[in-house]
Amino acid sequence: MTGETDGRRARGDRRRELLLDAAMDVIAAGGAGAVTHRAVAARAGVPAAAPGYYFPRVDDILVAALTRAGRRYELAVEDAARTVRDGGEPVAALAAAVQGWDGRAGDAAMAAEYELYLLAARRPELAPVALGWADRLTTLLVDAGAGPAQARAVVALVEGVLLQSLLGRTLPADELAAALRRLLSP
Repeated sequence: MTGETDGRRARGDRRRELLLDAAMDVIAAGGAGAVTHRAVAARAGVPAAAPGYYFPRVDDILVAALTRAGRRYELAVEDAARTVRDGGEPVAALAAAVQGWDGRAGDAAMAAEYELYLLAARRPELAPVALGWADRLTTLLVDAGAGPAQARAVVALVEGVLLQSLLGRTLPADELAAALRRLLSP
């Protein structure tokens, strides 16, 4: 019975991820306002009722999609922190993480993630989810010895770099590293 339950749970998890992928595609194509249960189902190629089973409200889809996107950024921040703990140079580790995100310039998924991020400005219930990765980065920087104001300035720089990359304007790695060094120097 446990194997059967685990199998159903795994299938449910796969279906949920499929629906979130479809939601991100819908957002990338038409913005957050285009997300409906029917649109997500059509994009995922599943019955129209399927999204409602996993996400009773459209807001639930948006929150789950934003949470998943934020978690990806948090994991990249945690990888950079691990690199530093293992003896890596902090600015280089952070610059590599940002360059990895920046390398997605023009990526429809990244545009959809920022669409959700901006939606949080109009929907306060999404703000804690949207700010999660930035809060994590701020905490890691402060824990590594940066002052709180320095950490917030680094987050602002990173967000600016990523927004510019959506428009095809990328910051060369050496310029990014120099800017990070200036912000983090005592």
